Amino acid sequence: MGFNLSEKNSRLLCFAVMVLSILLTRWMPHPWNMTPVTAIALFAGARAPKWGLGLGVLLLGMLISDLYLGFYSLLPVTYLSLGLSFYLGRFFLRGEKFSIVKSAAVGLIGPTQFFLVTNFAVWAMGTGYPKTMSGLMSSYVMGLPFYQGHLIGTFVYGAAIMALWSALEQRVLSPAAVKA
Repeated sequence: MGFNLSEKNSRLLCFAVMVLSILLTRWMPHPWNMTPVTAIALFAGARAPKWGLGLGVLLLGMLISDLYLGFYSLLPVTYLSLGLSFYLGRFFLRGEKFSIVKSAAVGLIGPTQFFLVTNFAVWAMGTGYPKTMSGLMSSYVMGLPFYQGHLIGTFVYGAAIMALWSALEQRVLSPAAVKA
């Protein structure tokens, strides 16, 4: 005997699973920055029915996980950059029929802007690098291992999220499934 979720409940369940995914993957040991956070930001931007719900899911997951992991001085920059990834998904992927080229491009832009913004902030606001062009470049070079993990995490988790969402749409959210 199966169960039948309404479209609204299915979408809410999906976004609740995203919050849980952020929590679990940030709390568990993982390679540097290899989490679904940016993939979820892009997806929530593209698929959340209301921008407040999608952005709220993202920030709630981050806030709850940071309560456990601890707050840090660059937290506002991190959240702002993730919000930018959310808006990238909203602007470039919302309402579109799935396009692997467009999704891959946005999947590359999200982690790249995060890398550029957060490493610039580390250089500008921190004390670990001299306030010179050489210091800025050092900050970016030292961030490359995190960027690599971020890219891999975004693409791997992004593909998994899209596959699960596609299955959910076909089996639960399609008009035929809702009527069944």
